[in-house]
Amino acid sequence: ENTSVTDATKKGYGILASDATFSASASSTSVPTQNTFENLYYGIYAFSSNPLRTFTSQGNEFINNSRGISCKGMNYSKIISNVFDVGSCNNIQSDPGIGLYLENCTAYKVEDNHFTSTHGGTYGTAIYNNGFNTNYIYKNYYSNLNISTISANSTLNSVSRAISPPPVINLSGLQVKCNHYTNSGMVDLAVTTGQIGSPQGLCNVRTSPANNIFSHIDIENNNLWDIFTNPTVTPFGYCYTPASSDITGLWNYNSSIVTPIPCSSFAPFDETTDCPSTLGTGSGTGTGTAALIAKINAYNTQINTLSLQIDGGNTQNILNKINSNLAGGKLKNAILANGSYSSDTVLIATIKKSNPLPPGILKEIIVPN
Repeated sequence: ENTSVTDATKKGYGILASDATFSASASSTSVPTQNTFENLYYGIYAFSSNPLRTFTSQGNEFINNSRGISCKGMNYSKIISNVFDVGSCNNIQSDPGIGLYLENCTAYKVEDNHFTSTHGGTYGTAIYNNGFNTNYIYKNYYSNLNISTISANSTLNSVSRAISPPPVINLSGLQVKCNHYTNSGMVDLAVTTGQIGSPQGLCNVRTSPANNIFSHIDIENNNLWDIFTNPTVTPFGYCYTPASSDITGLWNYNSSIVTPIPCSSFAPFDETTDCPSTLGTGSGTGTGTAALIAKINAYNTQINTLSLQIDGGNTQNILNKINSNLAGGKLKNAILANGSYSSDTVLIATIKKSNPLPPGILKEIIVPN
C-alpha cells in the first residue's frame, strides 16, 4: 500500500514481473488469507517476451489501484476469484483506471472476479489485441463502472465470421459469456475497434449461448448500451437464451453491427444450468463433462453433415465421370454442381486426366475449390 503520494503514476507497483513465472494467491489454509494491493499505480504488472511465461492471481484484493492487474505478452495466465475496487488515474480520458488489462495475451482463464469502483475507476476488464485464438471472459461480476468490459483491436479467423449458428464450427476470437453487469454508468460491453468472436456463443447445447446478464438501466433515454460498437467494428451475432424480464436479451445495441440470435429451444434461462462454474475444470468455457460430450456429439453431427457436401456425397461417381469420355464442358458442370466442395481426390484426378482438359476449363474447376 502507498498513501504517501497523490500522483498516481508515482505510487509504484505491488508486483513488477518481467519474463517471470509466478503465483500470487490467497493462502490455502481453511480460512484463506487474501493478498491486498492498495493505493498503487499497478497492483500487478507482468510482461514477457516469452509467451510461455505465465502467472496466477487468485483470491486477491485490488483496492484503489490505477491498474489492478496488467498482463502483456503472456499466455495461460489465470485471473480467478479476485476482488477489484478500481481506482482512478491522473486523466480519466487518456489514462483511465482499469481493473484488469490484457494485451497480446491468449489462452487465459478469467473467471469469478468481482469488479466495482468506489474511487472513480472507468473500466473493469480491458482486452487489447486478443488475436486469433478463442478466449473467454467468463462468469465475472461488474457493478458501478462506466464501461464494464471493453475490447479493442482484436482479430479472429475468417472461418468464424458468420453471424448465425451451424454450420459454424470453429469459434475463434474473444468470447464474453455469462457475466453479470449491474449499474454500469455507460456501457456493459464495448467493442471499439477490430472484431470479436462471431457469433458470441452458439445454440448447440444449454451452456453454448453467451447469456450475459445486462444492466438494462435508463433504456428510455438510451444512456446505457448493453453492447456498444463503433461503426468500423466487424458485424457479429449474439446468441442468448430468452429469460424472464429479458435479462439476457439485448435492448440497446447497434443493429447494423450486432445480430441477436435467440436460442429459444433452451428457454427459459436457468443460470445454474446454463452458466455453471468451470473452476477446477481448466476450460473457462462454461462446460462440464456432460456438456462437453453433448458439444462433441453436436460437432460430429455438423461434421458429418458437411462431409455429405463433399463431391455431393459420392466421390466415386465423380471419378467415373472424370475417367470417361465426357466432354470438358459437361465434366466441368458435373464437378461444379457440388459448389466449392470438391475433394482433393477429385481435383488431383481432374488435373492428371489422361485426356487433359483445356486450361480455361481446368482453371474454372480449380479456382472455386
